[in-house]
Amino acid sequence: MLVKMEYQDIGVAGLKTNYDSKVKTHYIDYIVDEYTIDTAIQEVNDGFNKYTVCLQYEGDLQRLFMIDEKPKCPVLVKRELEDVTELSITFLVKMVPDWVRLCIKTPSDFSDMRLVESISKKYPNVHFCGGKLLRLKSCNVGCLRRDEIPKKISDQKFNFYVEGCACPLRCKPVEELEGVDIIIKDKYEHKKVKKEEVKEQIKEEVTSKKVISNLSDLFDGVI
Repeated sequence: MLVKMEYQDIGVAGLKTNYDSKVKTHYIDYIVDEYTIDTAIQEVNDGFNKYTVCLQYEGDLQRLFMIDEKPKCPVLVKRELEDVTELSITFLVKMVPDWVRLCIKTPSDFSDMRLVESISKKYPNVHFCGGKLLRLKSCNVGCLRRDEIPKKISDQKFNFYVEGCACPLRCKPVEELEGVDIIIKDKYEHKKVKKEEVKEQIKEEVTSKKVISNLSDLFDGVI
């Protein structure tokens, strides 16, 4: 399951539910704004919370143009359209940087797959949800792609015809879940461990280069 929850800088490292004696770990769709997006991106890129699959941005769009460090997961901006046309979508595309994914929520009776295919080819970072849609290879249907979910989803559990939400996993707000257990970890300790791992890698690389250098000197002396 994909759980939507507001981002808070408190060291959330995961989310589980314990319901009917069944413990399940869920993926997270963080809701961020202009004040929290930088910290959230840093957490994602540091690998602090490996269950975060996307950041849903709900803030001033101009702020996105000021971000230097691009995230390793998709940043989504969702907009609902009553009249889905190429002109209206082109207008929205110009409002966000090209690394941000624009998710268009269509009316419930929308089913124009030719328009979806045309827009998907012209603007690869525009995705569609809502309506009655088909998950064709040439069409960006669903806010997230199947390969962006760490857990492998079998064909049997993957619907190629969708109505409404088109995400690869079932989505729910955290408030609607029962038996929620939020896992909190020390962010400073995580950074400390990561720093030590990097130092060890550098040490190994330096040692390796010294060995190669010594071997080169040895062969240079051979006639």
